[in-house]
Parts: sequence; structure tokens; C-alpha cells
Amino acid sequence: YLGQTRLSKKWKPAAGGKEVGRYQPLPPGLFVYYEPAVLDAPRRPEIFESREKLVVQEIRNITLFRRIIATYDDNQFYCLQSTNVINLLEPEGAHRLKFLLGVLNSEAANFFFRLKFPGNNHIPSNQLSEIPIPKAEPDAQSIVEGLVTLILSINRHFADHPAAQTPHDTAMLAYWERILNGLVYELYFPEEVHGAGLGLFDLVAAAELPDLNTIPEAQRLRRLREQYETLQAPDHPLRQALDKLQTLETVKIIEGKG
Repeated sequence: YLGQTRLSKKWKPAAGGKEVGRYQPLPPGLFVYYEPAVLDAPRRPEIFESREKLVVQEIRNITLFRRIIATYDDNQFYCLQSTNVINLLEPEGAHRLKFLLGVLNSEAANFFFRLKFPGNNHIPSNQLSEIPIPKAEPDAQSIVEGLVTLILSINRHFADHPAAQTPHDTAMLAYWERILNGLVYELYFPEEVHGAGLGLFDLVAAAELPDLNTIPEAQRLRRLREQYETLQAPDHPLRQALDKLQTLETVKIIEGKG
């Protein structure tokens, strides 16, 4: 019931765990014949056809340091048993999906999962649900969401134009994720981060990251490359804060450097 050609409307775009990459778009080219009557445990189509959802690898080699691999989908992919799907129960719930994605893919959440569930190659949904989600005001969620959107957009561009990506762009993506990780650390450990004189949310707000919706698509990559050069400069306050963050004992333990 899997194929690489869509033979009728009953064949849906599909993705399994191996198609899921961190912040990566689900790749085209795989289809599933979705007929609930012939499936052992069919899931409701609306789970897959929701306007947006998160997709998480369900099987992960236990020897790998990073346990959780998650991405965002707004193309209504049908997800196979080697994935978990996360939908919002309410469109305007306490947390937004892209905010949740930033938390799930963070170093802090992965550290918690490794400690809590050390002996399983599977990443079942009931274990994912035990990851504590830090409290965040709407403004803080918006900042995290903006960074996640930025990373998703860059990865989607390079998925469509792989020849355009340079090693410098890889470093740029890693830096945006470093900022995102810093924000999540501040949410989980505010006393330690603020006690060190760090306020990453304030610094990111002051940096005025671009709103991609206001930039023509043809200009986005250039603008992001320019801002990356500014923000990663050694004398920039955000870069200095991220460097200092690495000296905190909790961060060193989480990242395996303590």
C-alpha cells in the first residue's frame, strides 16, 4: 500500500520516520493507499489533514545522543507507524505548535528524555507527553515561534534549491538553532540564566529578527545571511551572551560538557 506514484485520490502523500529531519520539510515522492477498512489500526484522517501538525520520529537508535527528532508539517502528509503526530486540541491553546517544536528539538528536552527513558529505541507518544513544557508568556512564545519559522523557511529553501546551500549557510543554521536553544534554556532555568546576568529574550527582541512575511521570497536568504553576519560577530551582545551561557554548570551538564 506504499508507492512512489499517486494512482488516485485515495493515495495520500506519506512520510515515515526516516523521512523526518529536525526542522526539515517532509520530502515528496512517497504515497500511501489510505483505506481504513483494510488497516489493522487506522487513525482518523483529520489527524493527518489538520492545517498544521508536528511529526516526530518514533524509532531512534538508542546509542544516539539526540533522542528527539521533530519537524513541522502544513502539507497534510499521512504519517506512517514509525512516526508520532502532534496536533493542537484547540486552535488557540496554551501553546503554539511551532513553540512546542522549538522545545521538543531543544538540548534541554532531549536531556530530560534521555534521563527519563534511557532504555528504549522507541519514542512513544505517552513518553513524549511527559516532557515538561516550560511556561512562556505569549510574547516569549512569539519570539521562539519566529525563530522556528525562520529555520523551517531556510531548510525548505535549501530542500528546493540544494545547490544554493554553502558551508557558510550550514554554520548560519547552526547559529539560529544556538539562539533558539538559549531561549529554551532561559525558559527552563530562569533563575540560573538571569542570575548570570543574561536575558536572551531581551537581546533577541532588540536584534529585531526579520519578519519573513514582509520580505519577498527572493530576498529572504540574502537578508538572513546579512543578519547572521551581524549577530554572530564576537562583539555583538547576543553572541557574547550565548558564549557566557555555555559556562553555566547546568548547560554544560545538559550538553555533555560538564
